[in-house]
Amino acid sequence: ALDDKVVRNLPTEDVLSAKVNWQQPDGKTTLLAEKRKSFDDYTPLLVEHEQRIDNRLSLHFALGSQLPSQASLPLRVAGMKNEAMLGIRYRPTRMDRIVIEHRQADYALQSGGKLGNGNQTAVTLAHTYRQEARDLEFSAFWTNNQFERKPELSGFSQKDLGVLRYFPDNFTPGPGFFLPDSFNFYGLRVSTDMRYEQEYTRAIRPFASLASTWHSQLGGGYDIRLGVAGSVLGADHFALNWGIAKSGMQTSGLTRELLFTYRIHY
Repeated sequence: ALDDKVVRNLPTEDVLSAKVNWQQPDGKTTLLAEKRKSFDDYTPLLVEHEQRIDNRLSLHFALGSQLPSQASLPLRVAGMKNEAMLGIRYRPTRMDRIVIEHRQADYALQSGGKLGNGNQTAVTLAHTYRQEARDLEFSAFWTNNQFERKPELSGFSQKDLGVLRYFPDNFTPGPGFFLPDSFNFYGLRVSTDMRYEQEYTRAIRPFASLASTWHSQLGGGYDIRLGVAGSVLGADHFALNWGIAKSGMQTSGLTRELLFTYRIHY
């Protein structure tokens, strides 16, 4: 639930999405195109590619335009971003992996008003204790998030100013309202069979994840996810995912999520 002292009168979000995955012997390419309507109409486009260099090393890059933004609650409601990402994944052993990613983003209202820019550097260290089904993985993660806001929000069009209807009466958002202060976010996680949230499985597979987190601005928190995945027709995949988190990357309060996905493989 969102705090009505921060945002209110939330718009209904309509999403039409198409996604294509192209699997190659040493890589995978993903193309995503969406049509979204929330505060305004916008069209997210994303190209991702992961290239395996050898059995230990792979590179990952992505380029996106008008993507939904999760950097803050107001941006979730009325914002979007253009983003570029470059990442590297290295497996020093069969049971361990190191993932490093860097992202650069420009933030704007869905109606076009510029808000600023930011960058994120993320590092994950993971060790798999058991690889067969009912696997068990322990990981540590750290992200550094830096934001540079516009000095002032002057120059907004009348269409941009329509965003004020989502905020309390007589409230004028300043430059720091949409983009948060820079922060670090880190924690420890234990998980089991989370790969089945995306990977095909004919059998019914439960999966779960539990994390203890720390936000440099909001303090300590946690993240719990439980789910089940499987197949109905043999050439399809479904996943039902429930989650609850406190003091995540966006808010110090509780956030709850219930998500169902279904896809057919051709």
